[in-house]
Amino acid sequence: MNEDPGFIEWVRTQECCVGQDCKGKIVAVRAGAPRGLGTPAHDRSAVPLCRAHAKAFTEKSGFFARLLSEQRRMWASELSIALQNRFAEDLERKATRRSTIAERVEEER
Repeated sequence: MNEDPGFIEWVRTQECCVGQDCKGKIVAVRAGAPRGLGTPAHDRSAVPLCRAHAKAFTEKSGFFARLLSEQRRMWASELSIALQNRFAEDLERKATRRSTIAERVEEER
């Protein structure tokens, strides 16, 4: 299964990875290598790009024009690994916070 809606939702809250001349809402572009003809890349390969850079990524223009397809995939792959680590850290922080709140509530009873 290639779906991870929680990760996609989180990616959309991040800033555009290009970070310059950004225009438009952030979208989660699945930038990993497809698994086969007609099969989309895994959600965990998504990277946050503004609409302008998402279009440039798919059209291989603008910021991405100078990169070969393999270089674009490597850029996205390295970025998605870093994003996955940040996502895991955020989940862990939230779980710790929930646990602490639950402990305080229990103590007050």
